[in-house]
Formats: sequence, C-alpha cells, structure tokens
Amino acid sequence: GMRGLIGYGTNMINVYTVKRATKGLAEYIKSLGFAAMERGVAISYDTRLYSEVFARATAGVLLANGIKVYIFTEPHPVPMLSYAVRKFKTVAGIMITASHNPKEYNGYKVYGADGAQMSPEDTEKVVSYINQIDDYLSVTADENSSLILPVPKKLDEDYIEELSKLTLSKEAVEKCG
Repeated sequence: GMRGLIGYGTNMINVYTVKRATKGLAEYIKSLGFAAMERGVAISYDTRLYSEVFARATAGVLLANGIKVYIFTEPHPVPMLSYAVRKFKTVAGIMITASHNPKEYNGYKVYGADGAQMSPEDTEKVVSYINQIDDYLSVTADENSSLILPVPKKLDEDYIEELSKLTLSKEAVEKCG
C-alpha cells in the first residue's frame, strides 16, 4: 500500500496517484486471466478527506480495465473489507485509509484473495506494473459500467453473525449489551 499527505504532486496522495496505483493492480489482475477479472475486487473506504472520491476513482479504473468491482456504499472498516473479499471470493480488496496517520494523510492498501494484506511477492509484481506508468494523466476510468456492484447491506448482518460465532463468553457479551 501507500500512504501520504493529501495534495498535488507525484509524491502525495491524490486522485492521480490513486488511479496510477489502481492501473498497476489492474494490469496484474489481467495477467492472472479472465477468471480473476470476473472474480473482481472489493473496495472500502473510511471517513477521511477524499476517501470516497479515491474509492470511486479506484472503481472507475478497474471497471475501465474490465474488472468487476464490489464497492461499499458508505464507510466501512478494514475487517469488513477482509470479510467481503472472502465472502465474494474476489481476487483482491482495496481499502482507502491512512490508518493511524494524521488527518492530512490518506492511504491505499491492497489485500489478497485471503482477505489479508497482499503478499510481498504479489505486491512486487503490482509495483512493477505501477512503475511502467510514467504519465499519471493517461489512466482512464469508467464509473458507469455494469460491472460495478454495490456491496449489499446484508453483508453487515452476515459479518455480525459470523463474529457472534467466535464469541467465547456469550454471558459477558450480554452483560455489555
């Protein structure tokens, strides 16, 4: 992933650096074949400045490259993204967040098909595709594609149900409820 100050320039987080990173990921997914493109990518974002804008730009680049997209329609945390990746069996997930960094920052994190952060080997391949893109303005996006699927609200319920199965002490949970 990448994190940085929000602002203009190639060394900052902005819609152009986000689109460039996504284009590199798209090329990597396309190299895996049509089945990977059809499995798609899940995208989530937090409440930071420009997170939703960056998420939509990310979706647009993937769509322009023929890759199916599942996108949350409102902010959701990383664990929900990981759950969505596994639930929908996507090839990857993207979380727009700068985690613990100051409010002037944002970030872009990529997750593998297992819902965990992408492996170093796969990350290296994605970075090699990103490094081939010299013109940040050349990355195209399609935000009106039929390949975009909003993550259904029911996923929230399914997630809570799965979490409740992991509870060690139902009595302790009921006391806090």
